[in-house]
Formats: sequence, structure tokens, C-alpha cells
Amino acid sequence: MANLFSFKKEATQEAAKPAPGTSIFYDRGLIPKLVSDHQTMLGMYNQILAAVSAQNPALVKQKLGEFRGALQEHLLTENVKLYIYLTKQLADDEINAQIIGEFRHEMNGIAQVVMAFVRRYTDTELNAVSLIAMKKELEEIGAALVKRIQREENTLYPLYRPSY
Repeated sequence: MANLFSFKKEATQEAAKPAPGTSIFYDRGLIPKLVSDHQTMLGMYNQILAAVSAQNPALVKQKLGEFRGALQEHLLTENVKLYIYLTKQLADDEINAQIIGEFRHEMNGIAQVVMAFVRRYTDTELNAVSLIAMKKELEEIGAALVKRIQREENTLYPLYRPSY
């Protein structure tokens, strides 16, 4: 019975090892947090869309600001805790390392487009005409974000495991 408890202690110590070449440790709460972030941001997206549909420029700008903050926090967490960990953890796995690199590169591109969109509509005067244009763009961004979220949760996040 003593061996059973010592095995559990060893497993706990294994999970606490950092990714090779970093001081970034596996965090069992990371993926649930990132998935929760996705749900929060999708909710924010729907609030922005509703504010645009209601032709409420002040609310649109407020919701864009909230979305920007949530997105920036999410991207920083992914970049620091997920991508660096996975890059080091799977450095010897050429196929998965390539997938991770592609995901990271793609996300950087999406982030640039989304942040430019947020800046553009936060920094300009919104009126009925600009809100119509914004709605079309917002729907395209929403579709891209939903696809990206599905790919992250189904392909990328399962690669995140403790060090062996």
C-alpha cells in the first residue's frame, strides 16, 4: 500500500516538470481556462453584433474595448504558456512541431486583422453607414474566429500534456 502512495507522489512530481529548456510548467488548468476564454469572447462577439444591429455606437465602442482586453489577455496566455511549452515539449516531434508553428503563425495573422478591425471602429465616428459596413466585416471575423476556436480545441489543445 505504501508503494501506491509513492507512485501518486511521483506522478505529481512528473506533472510539475517544466518544458525542456524553459521554466514553463505544465498547468492542468490552462486548457480549461483557454476554452472558457473562447466562450467568453464568443459571448462578447455576440454583444458587439447586437449593439451594431441596435445601431448603438457608444455600446459598440464599449464592447469593442472589452473584447480587445479579453483577446489580448488570451493571446498573451496562449503565446507564453501554450505555444512556448508545446514548442519545447514537442521539439523532437517534427510533425507536431510543424503543426504548432503553423497554428502560431496563423493566430498572429488573425490577431493582427482583428486588432486592426477593433482599432478602426474604436477610433472612428460610428454612424448608420459605418455600422452597416462594420456588421459585414464583423460577421466575417466571427466566422473565422469560430473556425479557429474549433481547430484549436480539437487539434492544438490535445497536444498539451505534462512532460514525460
